Amino acid sequence: MSILFTGMLVPFFRLQAQQQRQDKKTSRIDILDNESGEFIQSDSITVHKLLHHVKLLHGSDTLYCDSAFFYTDLNSVEAFGDVVIRQADGTEAYADYMRYTGNNRVVYMRSNNPMADVKLFDGKTNSLYSREIDYNLLTKIGRFRNRGYLETQSTILQSNNGTYNMRSKDARFTGDVDVADPDYHVVSTDLGYNTDTELVTFFGPSTVTNDQSVLITISGTYDSRKKQAHFVQRAAILSQAQYIEGDTLDYDRISGVGIARGNVIAIDTGMHTTLYCGYAEYNEISGVLWAYIEPVIKRKEGSDSSYIRVDTFYSAPDTFTTTLTAQDSLQKTAEELQAAVAPATVDSQGLADSTMPPVDTVQMPSSGAVEANDTFQLIPDFGLDESMDIDSSGSTPTVDTSLSRIKGRMDSLVYKDKPSVALPGADRAQYQVNPQRLSRLNADSISAYPDEDRKKDHGPRYFIGYNNVLIYADSLQGKCDSITYSQVDSVLRMFKNPLLWPRNSQLKGDEIHMYMDSGRLRELHVPRNAIMVTRSGPEQANMFDQIQGNSIRAYLRNNKMDSLIAEPNASSIYFIQDDDKAYVGSSEAKSERIEVIFENEEIDRIYYRRDVEQTTIPMKDVTPATLRLSRFNWEEELRPKSLEAFLNGRVLPNRPLLFEFPEPDPLLEPETDVPVQQEVRKPE
Repeated sequence: MSILFTGMLVPFFRLQAQQQRQDKKTSRIDILDNESGEFIQSDSITVHKLLHHVKLLHGSDTLYCDSAFFYTDLNSVEAFGDVVIRQADGTEAYADYMRYTGNNRVVYMRSNNPMADVKLFDGKTNSLYSREIDYNLLTKIGRFRNRGYLETQSTILQSNNGTYNMRSKDARFTGDVDVADPDYHVVSTDLGYNTDTELVTFFGPSTVTNDQSVLITISGTYDSRKKQAHFVQRAAILSQAQYIEGDTLDYDRISGVGIARGNVIAIDTGMHTTLYCGYAEYNEISGVLWAYIEPVIKRKEGSDSSYIRVDTFYSAPDTFTTTLTAQDSLQKTAEELQAAVAPATVDSQGLADSTMPPVDTVQMPSSGAVEANDTFQLIPDFGLDESMDIDSSGSTPTVDTSLSRIKGRMDSLVYKDKPSVALPGADRAQYQVNPQRLSRLNADSISAYPDEDRKKDHGPRYFIGYNNVLIYADSLQGKCDSITYSQVDSVLRMFKNPLLWPRNSQLKGDEIHMYMDSGRLRELHVPRNAIMVTRSGPEQANMFDQIQGNSIRAYLRNNKMDSLIAEPNASSIYFIQDDDKAYVGSSEAKSERIEVIFENEEIDRIYYRRDVEQTTIPMKDVTPATLRLSRFNWEEELRPKSLEAFLNGRVLPNRPLLFEFPEPDPLLEPETDVPVQQEVRKPE
C-alpha cells in the first residue's frame, strides 16, 4: 500500500524542515526549498520527490540541484541537474548527478556531459576534475578512478587514479601521471603533491624535465618553490652533455648544483667517457664536475675500452666553446648517451698508416763499428721544434695548447672549491657533504650567470685527474701522479714520474703526452729525459732493448708501436738477431737522432743520423745485466697487468638507470574491477 501527496504539500515539507532545525536534529538532511514535489510512501521506503530549485541542508553543508529523490529512511539523496554542494569553509562540488549518504556524509558525483567533468573546488585556487568523483565531506578527501586531474594556480596534474585531501592539501596520483607546470614537467607512475607547499613526492619511477635538465628518480621529493630535489633511491640528472646517477641525489636548480652519492655513474657524451665513483657533484651552470672516492674513468675506443683511476677527478669546459641552446644540447645528449655506454662501431678499413714517413729498407749492419760523424740520410727531417706540441698529422695547432697552459690550470685548480669536509677514512659510506654545499651560491654569485649563459652548451671540455693515477687498456697501461686531457687538442698529458707500458715496452720521462685521433692513440711524445725500454728475449735472460734521448716521439698503428724517433743526444742498446731470430750480439750507439721501425712489437730496424758512435759485441762476450743506459729503471711491478688488478676489488655499477628505467607497474594502472554504477531515473 502506498500513499501519494502532491501539490499543496510543499509548505508541509518546509514546515517539517523548520521543525527539524528547531529540534537541532543536524544528523538528518533538511529540505530548505523546492517549487513542487511528491511524497511517496510504501511498506519498504519513504521518498520525497523534489522538483525545481531544490535546496537541502545537512549540518553546515548545503546542496543545490534541479530535482532530487530524498530517501528519508536512509537519510540519503539522489540529485540531478546542476548539482552543487557548498561547505561552510568554502569547499564546493559541481556535477550533473550526485548520490549523497547523510549518515557517513559520502558523495558520489558523476558528469553526464561529455564536454564537462565533475568539479571539486577547495575554496582557494585548486580544483579536482574527473568524470566521476567520490567525496567525503567529513574527511574532505576527493577520489577518482577513471582519469582525472588537479588544477592549481600554475600546475595541472593528471593521472588514472587520484585522491586530494582538501584539508591537508595533499594529493596522491597513480597510473600514467603527468604534471604540467611552466617551470617543469613530470611523468610518473606514482607521486604525491601538496598544493600549498608545492612539494612533489615520488613513490615510483618518474622523470622531471625543465629547460636545462632531466631528473630521473624512483623515490624522493622535488620542492618546486625552492627548485630543489632530494632523491633517496637510485636517481639521475641529464644536463646538457652530462649524465650523473647515484644511489642518492640532490639537485638545486637555482645554483645549478647536483650531488650524487653511492655507486655514481657520470657520462660525458661530449668526451665519450663514463665516470664511476663514490661521490660526484656537477654544476650545470658553470659545467664543472668534481668526483671523489675511487673515481674510475672509462672510455670506449672501437671495440676496446680504456680506464683511468685517480684519487680526485675534475672536469670543466675549455675556453674554446661552441655554444648550443640547452634544448638542442639535451636532445644531442640523449641521442649520444647510448653510444657513450655501448661499443662503438669500428671502421672495417681500420686506421690510416702511421704518421711516420716512409723509409728506405736499409738494414742496420749486424756487426762492426760505425765511425763517428757518419750520417744515414734515410728519413727526411721533420723539422721538429721542441717548444711546440704537434698533433699526429704534424700540423701546428692554431690554439694555445702549451704546457704552461695546462700547468697553470693544475696549479690554480688543485683542490679548489672542494666540499668543506675531509675525505673519509675507512668508513667511506659515511661520507657527508656540508649542508650549505647544495645552496652555497648567494644571490650575487647566481646573478653572475646570465640567463643566456645558463641555456648554452659549454662546448669542448677538459679534465684533470689528481694523485695516484693508473691507466689500463688491453694494449697499454700507465702510472703517474696527475693527468690532463682536453678536447681542444685531443692530447692526454701525464705529469710527475709518468710511466707508460705500450704492450712489451716501458716509456718514461718527465712528462708523457698521448695524442688521440678519433678516439684511438696515434702518437706518444716524451718531451724531456725520455727513455723507452723493451724486454728482449725471455724474462730470465734479463735483456732489454733501450732507446733514450732528450725527447722521444713514438707512432702507433692499430694500437701497436710502429716507429719511433729519439733526439737529440740519443743513445741506444740493442740486441741483434739474425734471420732465424737467434741472438748474435749487442749494439751500443750514440747519435743526435735515432729512428726505429717496429715489427710485431719488436725492434726491426734502427737508423742513426749525425754524429754516430756505435760499438757491437758478439753474443758470447755480452753480459746483459751490465748493458744499461743512464736512465734505465725497469718498473714492471708497478704495471696493472689485468683489469681486475687495475680495479683492485672495485666492482663497477651496471648499466645506467636511463637504460634500465622500469615500465609502469601494472598494479598502478586504472582499476578494472570498479563496480558499474547503477543507472538512476531522473525525477520528471
